[in-house]
Order: sequence, then structure tokens, then C-alpha cells
Amino acid sequence: MTLPPSLPSTPVRKPPATSLPLFSPHMALFSPHALDTISVQDITLATGCELIMCGISASEINSNAVALLETAIKTIQNMDPTLVSIHICVKPFNTQNEWSTSCYVHLDPCMNTSTLLDADAEPRCDLLLLWFMALSKYNTDWDIQWTPAKHGTDKQSWICFPELKDDSANPSFQSESRDKLLRWAKTKALPVCNSFLGKGGVTLSMASPHHVDTVVNARTVLVPRFPSPLRVACGRQIKICNAFEIVIMGVPDDYEDMDQLLKEWITQNFLVNGESTLAGYRASPNKPEAFIFHMTTWKATKAVLSQSTQKLFKADFAKYPTLIYPRTIHEVNTTGIWKIVGNIHSDFAKGTESMNDMIKALTRRIDSMEDRNQKQHKATHLQLASITSTLQNITQAITMLDNCLVSSQHAILAQSAELGLT
Repeated sequence: MTLPPSLPSTPVRKPPATSLPLFSPHMALFSPHALDTISVQDITLATGCELIMCGISASEINSNAVALLETAIKTIQNMDPTLVSIHICVKPFNTQNEWSTSCYVHLDPCMNTSTLLDADAEPRCDLLLLWFMALSKYNTDWDIQWTPAKHGTDKQSWICFPELKDDSANPSFQSESRDKLLRWAKTKALPVCNSFLGKGGVTLSMASPHHVDTVVNARTVLVPRFPSPLRVACGRQIKICNAFEIVIMGVPDDYEDMDQLLKEWITQNFLVNGESTLAGYRASPNKPEAFIFHMTTWKATKAVLSQSTQKLFKADFAKYPTLIYPRTIHEVNTTGIWKIVGNIHSDFAKGTESMNDMIKALTRRIDSMEDRNQKQHKATHLQLASITSTLQNITQAITMLDNCLVSSQHAILAQSAELGLT
């Protein structure tokens, strides 16, 4: 069986003769009553059991991050013999001969004592976690995390300038803007490894993640030869705090108890011998629409990622259409759930044309209604005029009858008076 696509190929070596620590799963967060468990037969192996080191010798242009990290590993092994038996491999961040202060660290595949055909074999992230802590203590200027996405992708080091989008009236606008930004970064002693031009503006890939935090926290920056301060943003990426963390995206902000509802759903549906396999959950500070959690073991993680769980989730949360079924953060960061699919300009043009057609149709309907209303108004006016004329004729007839009645009364009185005289 081939290795997961996230792990680079590594020359095969004989496994170490020394024994390794036994695997110890995460502690469960809850212990609810026993419920039926979900089938795990339709699982696709997730990736992400490796570390990424960032900011290695960021102040030295064209430094060799791989060589520096390999030297650090040897030094740590001399200081801590317990790590000698835990063989790890170092791989460059990219293979395009571009300067990078990042590289990957993963366990030597020969260390896996379980057969690769064993579907329940644990990836032994617990051993990699020992190196995680050792490397973190070795140099505090280095940033170490679980690999966020596929190889060669790490938006943690990005500073984005979304206002500097492509200008059709000035085709060279973005490239000229990038040159200004690179000069500004150099004067500010902010080393840049790479830069990109795209639909989202101009992006600088910084040598040190700490510089990214400093610039992004300022929200805006003053760059010479730009008329106003430029708005800055970080790359859209969720940080992974635990191996194989899972995320449910699309959490509505108008439902205060949604996090509690999701936690209870996970707790009740993923059990082993009546005990919950949920190890912990958290919220992302810059992604309020994300509910993040991790499980006690890899087998429990595979259960959450199964096709049957997707169907169950969609059925149980059918009335919340914004919720997206559980996926690993590594997958979400790799596929880019925030990406705009298609050509946004053509989409807007099509949408505008469709809206214009609907507005024209609505205008025609309104004009038709107004025409009918005018005709109805004229007919009503004629009817009212006819009624008014009829009422006037009736009034005149009544007046004539009244006059006739008065004349008759006068005649009767006159006749009575004449009879009395005779």
C-alpha cells in the first residue's frame, strides 16, 4: 500500500532495533450512556500526520532550512537519548528551488510496527508529539504546528492586500504594486520568501510567521507611493492544534446553542463500549463559523469521517442547511472551502443580465397593470358620471313632485275656504 498523498516518498530503511513506547489514546471527554456505534467499513484514510516547521533562520536570506533543522535534530538526540529510537524524516517545503524557511517533519515509515494492511493501525502521532515538544523548546523563534494542508501550501505565512486587485484599465497595476510592497517590506526588515498576484489582490509570503502577526494585527499599513493606508489580512486557513482535528463548517451565528448541540451529537453517536470517543472541542478565534473537535483514536476519527456519518449528519441536521458534514481541517485547508469557483466577472455579468431581464419583465407587468387601471378608472369615471346624472334627474323629479304636492295642498285649502263662505 502506498503512503497517504500528504507524506513525501522516503527511502526504505530497516526499522530501529530499540523498542518504542506503547500507544496511548487521548482521554475521552465524556462518558454517556451506550448507544449504537456507526460502521467504519467505508473509510478513506485521512492525511496530516506530520509537522511543519516555519521561520527557521528567517533573518538570513537564502538560508537552508532543511540543513539547519537536521542539525538541530542531531543536537536534540544527543541531549535526549529517548528520542534516538524515534526516527523522523525532514523534507523541504517545496522543490522549486525557491527560498523557504519552512520544512516538514514526519515519522520514518519503517517505525510503524503494525502492517499497512491493518485498517485500524494508529499513525502514532503520539511519537511525533514528543518531537513536537522537543523542537518547540530547542528554538522559541521557530514556529511548529501540525501540517495544515497539502505539501507546498501554508497560508499562515501570507499577508494579503485585498484592495490591490487586477485593474483592466491598467494591466501592470498589480505587478507595480507588488514592487512597491517588496521595497516597503525590505525597508521594514520584513524578509519575503515569495509573492503572488491573483483575483484576491497581492499576497506576500513572509519568512517569519511572527512578522505576519505583527502586520496583520495593525489592520492597515502605510506604504510609500500609495495614496492611502492599505488594508491587510491573513491567509484563510484554520490552525490545527491536535492531530487529525475535524471541523464542521457553516455554524449559524444566530443559533446560540449550536455548539452544544453538535457536541452532544458527537458524544452520543461515537462510542466504544458505551464510552464517548470525543477527546475535546474548541472554536477558532478567526473562524466563528467553524466547530472544531478531535477524537481519542484514529479509528474513532475514521468513524466520524465515514460516508455513513455524512448521511447521518445530513439527516439529523436537515433543518440547518448551512452546516457542512465533518471533515478534517487538513482537507478543508487543502480544498479551500472559501475559494470562488468560476470567473467572478462573468458570473456578475450573467447575474446582472438576468436581473435586468427580470426588471424589464417587472416593468412591463407594472405598465400593463397601470394601463388596465387607467382603463378601469375611465370606465369607473363614466359609470360615476352616469350615476350622477341619474341622481340629478331623480332629484329634479322629486322636486317637481314636491312642487305639485304643494300646489295641490294650496288648491285644497282654497276650495275649503270657498265652501266656508257659501
